[in-house]
Amino acid sequence: PEPPDSLTGATLDAWRSVMPWAYDEGLVTAADLPLLESWCSAVARWRELDAKLNSVDDLVSEGSTGNQVQSPIYKSHRELSQLLISLAQQLGFSPAARLRMPALKRPEDERPPRAVYEMKPDGPDPRDLFRVN
Repeated sequence: PEPPDSLTGATLDAWRSVMPWAYDEGLVTAADLPLLESWCSAVARWRELDAKLNSVDDLVSEGSTGNQVQSPIYKSHRELSQLLISLAQQLGFSPAARLRMPALKRPEDERPPRAVYEMKPDGPDPRDLFRVN
């Protein structure tokens, strides 16, 4: 399936990285596309926050009353990580999640030739979506 027109930048990169694999594995149906779009948006936002988090000197600072306050970037990053895990489980993006899912594979004759949806060599590496720097 083609990506929604609303996807751009890193969100579109995430779609293009995962869709060929997810489609080939039979993990997505038309009903799953909004959930997949949410996952792609969360991946893009997580990467953005991860880059910001890596540039922060201290994850804890002193609040206005002298108490220690956790960086809002860290809190957002942690919450987004939890969302990504939840969405990945729902979409079958982990080995454990795939074991719990019924087989959705399409018969071989209903699949497009692999070349139709294979990534270009100069495209993003799908493994980068899960790599933590």
